[in-house]
Amino acid sequence: MSTSSCKLLLITILVILSFYEIKCIHTSSENIIGANKLMQMPLFNIDTVGDFDAGYCEEYTNSTSWKGKVLLNFTFDLQPRYIYIEGGAVAICCSSATNSAGHRSKNSTNPIGWSLEILGDSKTHKGQVTLRCTAYDYGITRIIHQKNVLSGMTGRLTPFPTPPPACPTYESKTTCPTEDFRCFWYGKKCNSQPPIQCGVNTPKGWSNMPLCIHLEINTSKWGEVTYLSDEASYNETVIVKPPKQITNGDAWFSVADGIKLHPTVETSYRYCTQYSAVCNECKSTNASTYLAICLSLNGGIYDLQVSVNQTLFSFAGKWVAEPFIANVVVNDLSKKRRNYDKND
Repeated sequence: MSTSSCKLLLITILVILSFYEIKCIHTSSENIIGANKLMQMPLFNIDTVGDFDAGYCEEYTNSTSWKGKVLLNFTFDLQPRYIYIEGGAVAICCSSATNSAGHRSKNSTNPIGWSLEILGDSKTHKGQVTLRCTAYDYGITRIIHQKNVLSGMTGRLTPFPTPPPACPTYESKTTCPTEDFRCFWYGKKCNSQPPIQCGVNTPKGWSNMPLCIHLEINTSKWGEVTYLSDEASYNETVIVKPPKQITNGDAWFSVADGIKLHPTVETSYRYCTQYSAVCNECKSTNASTYLAICLSLNGGIYDLQVSVNQTLFSFAGKWVAEPFIANVVVNDLSKKRRNYDKND
């Protein structure tokens, strides 16, 4: 049985510099400790930049911050000498804010605000300090007389890309863009959502949201496919049951994803479905063949396993984060795979 695995998708920030380490945090009201002397160091580009319309990275004002909707919030440790130099902490924070601007509330090229706060001596890296970088959405208000904080604006932002045509505007199955899982063909039309509710494997998710399984039978050799059992399953919570017969080569069903939030608790499980298929060309197997699909969650890792008669057929497996789908395509052995590798 071939295996395709995917780790839980987590939003992380990775900046490759040898002298500091990033760690994600939640927004909090923790007290500022120590490091007051650092604010007396010479500042790079300390002059006030008016209303920041120019918005160049590394231009900032000391002792100021912003109040408003937060787009990004993270801490990192850094040696003190790298805080104010060109390309140091200020550049890291401003660049991170620029990268987070894709989540801003409107399609504007105007800069967004960021702030850099010195929290104090690092508790994990001797001789370093801990800093907190925050990026803000539009509509912020400046706060002055803020101890151990400096703030600035990003540069002018790139406009959002032009959105693609809406799914319902595609009139045929061949033109409906299903392979990137933006659109879904069913009911003889192109749809923007799957035919059943699917969750998302992103921070926007909710507790025990549906993890969808989509089966596509991309072979003309199979006739009617019959569901047999869920043998070898345990701890699963089925939300939408698999169809007992698949006659049109397409099936959707779902299980709870096994993640409970607030606090986060994982429930390990395994859900397997087995099928038999009419196959008139399968002479060596009495005009029938088999299919098994197994999903599991264990130790924070989702696993997808598929079993078919690989002397006659191939399969392709793919994970999709939004909507949260485990997609399985069964192909003739000679057919070109659907844009992703067998063990993707």
